[in-house]
Amino acid sequence: MLTTVSVLLFMPVAVHGAGVPQEVSRQLEKIYLSRRDLQQCFRPDDWTAIPSSKAGSLADLEDWARKYGYREYPDLLASYGPTGVDAAAPRISPTAGPLPLKPTAAAYGTVLKNGAAFDFGRLTARAVYVVDAASREVLLARNSRDVRSLASLTKLMTAAVALDRKFSLGRTMTLTQDDEVGGARLRVPVGSRLTNADLFNAMLVGSANNAAHAVARSVGLTVPEFVKAMNAKAAGLGLASTRFVDPTGIEAANVSTAEDVAALGLEVFEKYYEIRRSASTAACDVRLAGSVHHLTNTNELLTDENNGLVVTGGKTGYLDESKWNLVVRMQDYRRKPVVVVILGAETKQQLFREAETAAKWVWDNYRWVKR
Repeated sequence: MLTTVSVLLFMPVAVHGAGVPQEVSRQLEKIYLSRRDLQQCFRPDDWTAIPSSKAGSLADLEDWARKYGYREYPDLLASYGPTGVDAAAPRISPTAGPLPLKPTAAAYGTVLKNGAAFDFGRLTARAVYVVDAASREVLLARNSRDVRSLASLTKLMTAAVALDRKFSLGRTMTLTQDDEVGGARLRVPVGSRLTNADLFNAMLVGSANNAAHAVARSVGLTVPEFVKAMNAKAAGLGLASTRFVDPTGIEAANVSTAEDVAALGLEVFEKYYEIRRSASTAACDVRLAGSVHHLTNTNELLTDENNGLVVTGGKTGYLDESKWNLVVRMQDYRRKPVVVVILGAETKQQLFREAETAAKWVWDNYRWVKR
């Protein structure tokens, strides 16, 4: 005889959505049963949101599928995906590919050693991508075109768009209540007046969301207008799978792929000195009214003095929906710079370990040969 616990465990999940094909409902049920995070947000009997959970403004599981789930699970796209194209975010044809990944006439190319094969089973990450920074040759890739939440990797595009709009590091901004969007923040009172340089560092070194929101306001645009500019820049770079809805990364609907993220990393770390400088700064201080706020870079590959790596740019990100993300440009003693993207690592420690594992495997198993 089944115990009470067993009955609850095997209770059929309610099927929602009139007109939704039965196979799609079964797929949604399968996803729900495999995801503890969804089970913590939505009831098993009717899929409605559990009050005081991390469901936020989502009404039920189908609402999650419409806003986020279809991006991660292609089987949900037809029933829950958008019905049209956002006119505010024009796209370059996906066949063109990201422009920063276009092959270059580098003096050296890469050759994989005979029999070398990377064991992706060593990684918890959902997606990984490694590209040679000089030639743009792809050296390692897995699930590199799967669309996933960006989290705070979003801030790289925020920084680039602000600088495109003549963002002045010497000016000052006042933090407002609207900047307090949640998540990681620069811990200063609302109403504090800070230099743009401090806000910029707080955004990229400390990954502060209130600083990023203030940076977006600083260039004379409303935040929706700024987000529109972010999407326009993504389109211009050929990032066909990238969409932004806010400048901080707090929203899970900021999405991209490992391939697009690598392209964005190459673009901003190579072409924007201010981004490269902040994204390779291990620590800095923000001084305000006699107090000092010490910021340590969230990228532990940069702050670890014993790993033998030279980091020339990097950004981390985390949301419950995305898990742990990283894009980093780095080299070892052989001075062969690569860009590594890790999306969806299970823990913070695994994020940095897996990025280092992927990079060191590439350096050990490829030869750089003169063309």
